[in-house]
Amino acid sequence: MIRRGWISAHADITQKRQCVLADVSRTTVYVKRRPMEFVEVDEVLKRLIDEAYMRHPFYGSRNMVVYLLLCGHRVNR
Repeated sequence: MIRRGWISAHADITQKRQCVLADVSRTTVYVKRRPMEFVEVDEVLKRLIDEAYMRHPFYGSRNMVVYLLLCGHRVNR
């Protein structure tokens, strides 16, 4: 269970005190998180980078950019 879920705005104890007791950063409680959106292009790039890294584990970010450009993807370092 995530300790952040233990914090309640409608409890007898203040949220600040609940965070101290649960050892949770108050920022994680107060910030409203947006759900991550799925981007297909990102998944394609991740797969290409993974495949290139398995073939050439010595490639750095600059060589990886060149490889992705040769594959037809415009990316920056």
